[in-house]
Amino acid sequence: MRGARRGREGCLETRGASSLISHHRTGGDSHRADRPRSLVAAAYDLNLTPPSHPSLIAQEHDAATIEFLSGVKPARLFAYLERPPEPTQGTKGKASDAVVPPKLVVTTRVPPKTSRWDKMLAFVRDPTKPVHPLTIAKTVHATVVTADVAGSLLGVMKGVFTPALQAKEQWPESIRKDFAGGIHRYMAQLTEQTHELRGTTKLYVPSEGYEQSDPDAAANSKDLVQRLESTVIHWTRKIREVIDADNQSPDESLGPLAEIAFWRRRGDDMSGLRDQLTDPKLLATVRVLESAKSAYLPAFLALGESVEREATAASDNAKFLSALQEPCEALAAAHAKDVAPLLPPILQIVRMIWNNAGHYATPELTYGLLRKISAEVSFIFICVWAI
Repeated sequence: MRGARRGREGCLETRGASSLISHHRTGGDSHRADRPRSLVAAAYDLNLTPPSHPSLIAQEHDAATIEFLSGVKPARLFAYLERPPEPTQGTKGKASDAVVPPKLVVTTRVPPKTSRWDKMLAFVRDPTKPVHPLTIAKTVHATVVTADVAGSLLGVMKGVFTPALQAKEQWPESIRKDFAGGIHRYMAQLTEQTHELRGTTKLYVPSEGYEQSDPDAAANSKDLVQRLESTVIHWTRKIREVIDADNQSPDESLGPLAEIAFWRRRGDDMSGLRDQLTDPKLLATVRVLESAKSAYLPAFLALGESVEREATAASDNAKFLSALQEPCEALAAAHAKDVAPLLPPILQIVRMIWNNAGHYATPELTYGLLRKISAEVSFIFICVWAI
């Protein structure tokens, strides 16, 4: 029986279907109609179905599961709890809204984008092989997908597929080398895109077992050095993009709160990137390339100082701008008649930032902040005139 496995991202679990199905370890086709209820009941094991609603699993869910188990197609099955629609402004507070339970949906169709779910149980099977109680552990697998679909994919790739594919020692050496380079490129792209959706920057560090070995011995492998050089080139390009692209304040029309949020995000992102540059696995990659005297390594190492400088500046800017958080929130919520007494304290804080901030006290940033405050005030009065 295959146990549960969880990727480092914490977004996904994969387990053999044998651990989810408790009925009919023996028998033939006469038992097939009874097995679907066990598949749907797997939702209980994965905490998809609240114990307070045992009646959610009903006869109506069997049809899709029988279709999944019996036919050649479709080779997938989805089960999820769909939340009730959010109450409208006119119906909020009604007693009926508080007792509507979630609805269990079991379908072979991919859930539409409008579905309201937090976790989804996805079954997949080998469409070329019939499902039998004795072979179900190999032909059917279950995966929990969270609303963070990209994170779920990254988790299963890192925790299941990438290690399994890299362990294919029976493949010819040339195919293994080409495949290793391809999977590293794919994982780098998937890692970056997943974390970009979360507002952070993440460098993908390949894992090929060289981390614990002698760097000089690893540097003798020409193919490994070439793959690591490709990774470092990608790191260098990505870090430069982050430094250049994120060094621009938001549009002035968005107001001062957007400026505060921007520097907080940038401070967190650059600090996280700085910490990644001291990660043991990344440093192991650097040591191998140092032993190989790679020509691509100096450009990457030079960026460490830039990342440190940008992280320090962003964190310092966020610290000083945090003093504007409460007064600017009050300004954003104020009516036109209340604006005048709110401005002097805000301008006093801006002057304090100009006099004391080590990185934000530049004409470009300070004047930009004042223009954002002016835009916020103008917006308030424009709304009054529009009314």
